[in-house]
Amino acid sequence: MLSAARQQFERHGFRGTTIRGIAADAGVSPSLVIKVFGTKSALYAESGASGVPIDGIEVPRSALGITLVRRIAQRAVDGVDEPWSAPSTTIRLAEHPELERAAVSARLLGWLAVVIGDTTPDRSDAAVVACLLAGFAEGIGVIGLAEGDCARDALTERYARLVQAEIDRARRA
Repeated sequence: MLSAARQQFERHGFRGTTIRGIAADAGVSPSLVIKVFGTKSALYAESGASGVPIDGIEVPRSALGITLVRRIAQRAVDGVDEPWSAPSTTIRLAEHPELERAAVSARLLGWLAVVIGDTTPDRSDAAVVACLLAGFAEGIGVIGLAEGDCARDALTERYARLVQAEIDRARRA
């Protein structure tokens, strides 16, 4: 059931996923899904579907920030749930938020540290980049701070330069 849930959440987002759809994919009844997990929110937290897509990015480091920010902006345009916003929801819904927070943080910072060349002991450069990306995702996708194509494009390009500057700074340190 967890695999079916993860696939449904990743494909349709939290709002677009139904218990019936998960049950159908898992080959079980919707009542069994509810019996085992209780609520859709609990299943979402348990499935780990909120993972930020951090694999398969095939761009030079000199274009990484720009690529990541533009992907976030495009998902906002497409109305697709944003993986960079999802971890905060998963942490809030988790049975043990502190454990979920630690797991998400370790995964994101571990990946970003490798990709951007962060050699700081506390991964502070990776943390800055992760915060910038999560903040942009929340601002543009959830809060809607840049309505309209021109405003969104201008904010995207400005933010892309900020993220790229932090990635470049990490490389020089």
